[in-house]
Amino acid sequence: MLVNIRGGRSTDLGIQTFFLQPKFIGVTTSRKIEIIHDEKNNLVVTDASYVFKVVADYDHHYILGILHSSLFSWCYTTSNQVMDV
Repeated sequence: MLVNIRGGRSTDLGIQTFFLQPKFIGVTTSRKIEIIHDEKNNLVVTDASYVFKVVADYDHHYILGILHSSLFSWCYTTSNQVMDV
C-alpha cells in the first residue's frame, strides 16, 4: 500500500502497486536481451525499459532461462534488426 504524501492517508494508486511486486525488467535500447528479475521489489524503472510479470506461478529462474536461451535470443535479434538503407 502506498501513502498519500499530502494527506498522510493510505491510498490505492492502482498501477503503481504493480511496481512493488516481483517483476521482470528489461532494457529496450539493447541489441541483445537484457532482462533481470526483481524479487526484492526494490528496483525503480525509468524510461527505455519494459516491465512485466508472469501471471502463472512459475519459478522466475525458468522464465529467465527461456528468455536468455539461444533460440529466444535469435528471435529477438532477428525481429529487432535495423536494416541499412
